[in-house]
Amino acid sequence: MFYILGVLAVGILVPYNDPNLGANKPGAGASPFVIDITRLGIPVLPHIINAMLLTSAWSCGLELFYASTRALYAMAVDGKTPRLFLFTWRGVPTFCVLAVWVVTWIAFMSASNNSLTVFTWLTSIVGSGNLLIYCVFHITYIRFRRAQKAQGVTDDQRPWFRKHQYRYSIVSLAFYIVIYLTNGFKVFTRGNWSVANFIFAYFSGFLFLAAYLGYKLLKRPSMSPLEQVTLHAGRKQADMDDGYTEPEPRTRLQKFNRWLWG
Repeated sequence: MFYILGVLAVGILVPYNDPNLGANKPGAGASPFVIDITRLGIPVLPHIINAMLLTSAWSCGLELFYASTRALYAMAVDGKTPRLFLFTWRGVPTFCVLAVWVVTWIAFMSASNNSLTVFTWLTSIVGSGNLLIYCVFHITYIRFRRAQKAQGVTDDQRPWFRKHQYRYSIVSLAFYIVIYLTNGFKVFTRGNWSVANFIFAYFSGFLFLAAYLGYKLLKRPSMSPLEQVTLHAGRKQADMDDGYTEPEPRTRLQKFNRWLWG
């Protein structure tokens, strides 16, 4: 609701040819959310929205920083990154944190007009790469559910489940693929071909294929049959049966939530 209604509101209030869209303004001044509030002529409110967007960006950055350090550590545990990243201090993967911290220094490129273009290239490539990551999430989940069905594991044997989640994942995967394939469609229109823009939109796909096929050639891992997929790897019996039972819905809102999500 937040994203869809937010985009709808912005689309109604900000025309596509507004000169402030894409302008080089400080902070979130070029944000369509700030622009639409400014067009409405409400005093002070643009500054409040600006502060909310910057706070949200800070929060998102912290969350991604945490997730990336733990992902790097998990790859080290799996033997896919140097053993140096296995070192921890007080439960914190120290060298993983330092490695991710060093990468974040590239954000200072945005402080210079000369390097801002390169920084924009990097963020564009990462942005399109996120679409591929979401595709991989759904592919992994779909295969997990197929393995669950092949091994006779029912939904009530899982800690968390929602009805129709398997179908939702298939639909979401289809949409993500369409969005990724069309996110650089402008370069294919007449007179708008640009090698740089093509690379920004689709370089992540070539990088993903190179990494995936390279790993396949070097390690030659085999795809486990659905009947042999380890659905409970890394989980303890206490995790699988914690005794929690979801209470039955009582209010209308709770009953609607149960009907909607299962």
